[in-house]
Amino acid sequence: MFNKIPFFNKFFNHKQVAIDESDWRQTSQASIFFPGYQAELTNETSQAEIVSLQAAFLQRFDERMQQKLKKIKKADERDRYIIDEINQVRQFSPDMSIEIRTKLAQIKRSLLEK
Repeated sequence: MFNKIPFFNKFFNHKQVAIDESDWRQTSQASIFFPGYQAELTNETSQAEIVSLQAAFLQRFDERMQQKLKKIKKADERDRYIIDEINQVRQFSPDMSIEIRTKLAQIKRSLLEK
């Protein structure tokens, strides 16, 4: 009955959207994003575009971390997982702007505080 009312459609229609993790533009994995992104950079790529691409990656990364952390119950395992994942992104730190590194630190802090 309720699913026929448009307001309730957003509550009852839970469709999962498949994400191609092998595409650097859609992935949340640093080991795929940064090499693919670096291969696409040209001399004409502006700093604003670079920051935008990296910020979009960090948003996907944060969302994936949130989902994975829901499944981990032990605090020690959660902390270890967070630190390991952040360190995988940090290995590409020389390619990141200060703004993006700051955002990564904020993500780490917010995840560890939960």
